[in-house]
Amino acid sequence: MRCTLSITLLLLVSGLAARADEAAPADPWPAAASKLQGATVTVRIWTGAQLAAANPLPAKPEAPEAVTVCSGVCVRQGSIVTAAMAGSDSRIRLTLPGGKQADAKLQVIDEVSGLALLRTDSTDATPLPLAEALPAVGAGVMTAAAWGIELPLVSQGIVAGIDRQRPGATNPPLLQCDLRTTETSSGAGVVDRAGGLVGVIIAADSPESRRGWAYAVPVSHVQRLLRAADEQQGAGVTIIKRRRPLVGMVLDQNDEAIVVQRVVAGGPAEKAGLKPGDQVLATDGVAIRSVYQAVLPTLYKQPGDTLTFRIQREGTPRDVQVVLGGGVEVTSAPFELLAGLMQPKVEVSRDAAGNYIAKRGERNVREVFAPPLPDEELPAAPAAGGATAAEKLALLEKALDRYRIVIEVQQKQLADEQNRRQVQEELIQSLRTEMEALRRQIEAAKGK
Repeated sequence: MRCTLSITLLLLVSGLAARADEAAPADPWPAAASKLQGATVTVRIWTGAQLAAANPLPAKPEAPEAVTVCSGVCVRQGSIVTAAMAGSDSRIRLTLPGGKQADAKLQVIDEVSGLALLRTDSTDATPLPLAEALPAVGAGVMTAAAWGIELPLVSQGIVAGIDRQRPGATNPPLLQCDLRTTETSSGAGVVDRAGGLVGVIIAADSPESRRGWAYAVPVSHVQRLLRAADEQQGAGVTIIKRRRPLVGMVLDQNDEAIVVQRVVAGGPAEKAGLKPGDQVLATDGVAIRSVYQAVLPTLYKQPGDTLTFRIQREGTPRDVQVVLGGGVEVTSAPFELLAGLMQPKVEVSRDAAGNYIAKRGERNVREVFAPPLPDEELPAAPAAGGATAAEKLALLEKALDRYRIVIEVQQKQLADEQNRRQVQEELIQSLRTEMEALRRQIEAAKGK
């Protein structure tokens, strides 16, 4: 009887566990990661002497041989968004999912966000859908950074803040996320749990700060790039210039009250229904105490964007949404002015010995390697059935070549360091000898 009861309880518990497993929702992040990896590409932009083969004009003698390596994300068939600026004559090479390579051309530059749209004939990258709305604070997000034929590294985190603005910078409001970044994260896509693109990483906190925040341009600026590409005529490059938006009203401060003094006839404020005498309580949901706070958000917007004012008229509060008008062109400074931040992309240059040295911004050398030449094809990724012996041998040979160069350069750096140390020790000894001679002279003078 006891045995029968135990078996019955065991079956009951197993049945409840099975029903619980069936009811548990599937984890959406593996599917989002697969979409993201399939859309992420490595972007290499050659400048200086590397352009000699593609540019009929002679290169300047002082032009460095360098290449920028960062990430890009496919947003439409043949359209790649990245965060590295390039010229219309720059040579741009993509490493696509699976290891294949393709050339790309610059199509649109957005001076407002610092993003660029590249055009390629390849169809190996799968476009990401654009999210219809930005995730809320606390919502989960994911990013992936590319590096050559290796699968992009994926990192998951949350949105820590939206509409983040950096002092002294002219970038648009950013998404601030606690996502890990690598040396090539500039241009990396940020997706929500459905795999929809919500932003593109343009900057991150420096490692020394130990904060670890990543900053992404919202997807609305990607949509701006695509609209400019659709309106493009010919095969040139479209540049979206930064312009100062217009509200069309003048504010005055009366004690602690911010009041509309006048509105411009036919301007955005008048079209939205604002009137002289309206008291402005908040701008885009933020309570204000000065005229400066009321108009500050316009510095981070462009003509066509909206601004919501919370006003009080005849004792009744209401929200008024103003569609900003167009203004004059202003000097643009994209994400280079993100104060205290770094752009996670690798700058690779060749030293006097012919070695390729990878740097990040003004930081010291981080890695030395021999990247493929512009026309060199990297081995394709192994097929589903596994790599062949020849493919494995080719990959091993490339790895050995790179390790050999690393060892040689490290040995040279070690020898240079030893030489510098010897020079410093000789200098110290010379100073000690000079100090001892001076001490003897002083003692001799005292003896007289």
